[in-house]
Amino acid sequence: MTKKYRPETNCLNCGAEVTGKFCAECGQENVDSNENVFHLVGHYTADFFHFDSKIPRSVILLLTKPGFLTREYWQGRRIRYIHPLRLFLFISVLFVASAAFYHQHFRKPGKAVVIVGGGQPTAEEQIETERVKKVVQELQGLVSIGKDRFFNDLKYISFLMLPIYAFVFQILYRRKKRFYINHLVYTLHLQSFGYALVAVAMLIPFLFRHSTSNVEWVTVMVLLVYMAQSLRYLYGQSWPKTIVKSIIATGLLLFLMLVTMALYESIPLLPALPRVIHELDLAPSK
Repeated sequence: MTKKYRPETNCLNCGAEVTGKFCAECGQENVDSNENVFHLVGHYTADFFHFDSKIPRSVILLLTKPGFLTREYWQGRRIRYIHPLRLFLFISVLFVASAAFYHQHFRKPGKAVVIVGGGQPTAEEQIETERVKKVVQELQGLVSIGKDRFFNDLKYISFLMLPIYAFVFQILYRRKKRFYINHLVYTLHLQSFGYALVAVAMLIPFLFRHSTSNVEWVTVMVLLVYMAQSLRYLYGQSWPKTIVKSIIATGLLLFLMLVTMALYESIPLLPALPRVIHELDLAPSK
């Protein structure tokens, strides 16, 4: 659709002198604001699909060319792709939805296991066993609440941990003299790929019910291979060094995430611990 440009050369947004189709100061297009409905809808549709086309292009390159988007950003070629932060947020939404769906359908409830001595238990032993079983079930319920909160807050946790992840790569590649922001951009792309991979992996058990354990190992291996290829492409070190650093980085990232999950699981336990300890102390002793 042909756009109707204003003959006036003053920018309607900032008042600066316009020498072309766009204002050099604020970037606003010097088009006539009194356009009809068809022009308005046409411009919106064109702008929407122009922006929307960046998403599939960026996602395809992210999945098929490890490190390519990061190098493009480092070298200043950015207009053709969605911003790394927007890409991360877009994939994070899909990941959180997939994780919540998986967690609801495949969460394994804990089973309280209480071991008693051999032989027929006495009435007092049965009472004590029931008391301990009740306490264990309560603790497992609190841990489950913490895990649910962890998955609900995962999008915020992953975002807040990005600077830590970037710092890990800055330490591993400190001799490359890269700015911290370069490592942060790589971390955004790497975690975007990881979330996309895990989101797809968590949907596979819905198609193949007994594939959970195999999918976990395949997911970890694919992530390691992807990280190694992207680090090799970006930093140009030898394969042995790249593989070792990939394993170290993966281990640190998983460790940080597991520690965060453990903290979430332990928070609901803290207020209940004094009462639980008191109840166990009141249990009849043999």
